[in-house]
Amino acid sequence: MPDLPLDVLNLIFRELDESLDPASHPADLERRRAVGRQVSLVCRAWRLVGTRLVWSHVEIADMRTRKAASLVEHLIAHPKAAGCIGQLRIVWPDSSTSRGLNYAEHRLPSLLRLVHSLLSLSLFNPPTLVIRSLSNSVPIRIPSLRYLNIGGLTSENDASTPSVEGADLRTLLSVSPTLAKFDLRCAVTKQTSPAASPTPVRPLESVDIRFTGNTRDVALATQTVLQSARASDIQQLVIANVPFTPLFYSTIATFHELVDFRLTWEFEDGLAFSLPHIATLIQRLPSLHLLGLMYKHEPAIQGDHDLSNRLLDLVPSTLKSAVLTLAYTSLDLAPMARYARAHLGTGPREFVALTAEGEITFFQKEDVSGALKWEEVNRAPLKDSFWRM
Repeated sequence: MPDLPLDVLNLIFRELDESLDPASHPADLERRRAVGRQVSLVCRAWRLVGTRLVWSHVEIADMRTRKAASLVEHLIAHPKAAGCIGQLRIVWPDSSTSRGLNYAEHRLPSLLRLVHSLLSLSLFNPPTLVIRSLSNSVPIRIPSLRYLNIGGLTSENDASTPSVEGADLRTLLSVSPTLAKFDLRCAVTKQTSPAASPTPVRPLESVDIRFTGNTRDVALATQTVLQSARASDIQQLVIANVPFTPLFYSTIATFHELVDFRLTWEFEDGLAFSLPHIATLIQRLPSLHLLGLMYKHEPAIQGDHDLSNRLLDLVPSTLKSAVLTLAYTSLDLAPMARYARAHLGTGPREFVALTAEGEITFFQKEDVSGALKWEEVNRAPLKDSFWRM
């Protein structure tokens, strides 16, 4: 049965319906039977459209329930329905602690082999065993998959630390040859050098990775993801817990089409130590429109504005937006006032300062006389903005 768009089916149905009107199109019995068979085919095609619409977006709110197991089993038993899924979102409650795979989790690899039209897959707080089962089973390939999002992990028991190993990471990056967006937030361990075990190059356009773990594992995991991205495709790169390795910066320097580039360090000194490399790097990114340089924890010495001054001096005039962690909370302070004057009418039109007082957004606006001026347009609690950016 051909998979036709709904508007085409409606057009065909109207034509057939009109041909059955005896007043306008007199026809013999055989002709009417032929048209009737054609209408039946259109109705079957309509049913396919309806099935695709019903199953286009599937969300399992709690993978540890009987309802989830029933749904997974139903989809496996009806592969045509599974083949209609375009977006699949599976959630595990934050408080759940895995004691082994339940039936639905055990059958998840089988389901993923049937979703040949899947465009987006999101797993939130999956147990480590679920990710590991994808590595241990027969390789899963979803050629249509464009977006893979995994947020957080839960442990198998109260004593273990949930983490993604090197083999798991390579499995995730190998799921689809058309993968364009890759988001992964988790701890990493047992990582191996990407040079020793290279991953296939993917047409990644957006990467958002937020790894925790020891310095070596974070650096290797980050490099594994970066080297799987085709340099000419990637446009957005968001990295938390930035590794300090020469290979990290030299790899990013090849991403000449990068538009959105945001980095977050745990502490202020990590950002300060990396600034010379960042300054050199952004000169090699001609397409850059948004730059974010942030650190998560407050500095030990309050009131030290040296890093803030250096960050302001670093911002290229070619940017449209900048997001920086600063010690300033007002445009009235001398360095901020100097920056505002120097970038009035040029450089970033939007500027976001992450400060001890919260997230402050400044924007260049036209006043009543048509002249540009900087204005504070929003001030909000910081909350988890470092990781939300």
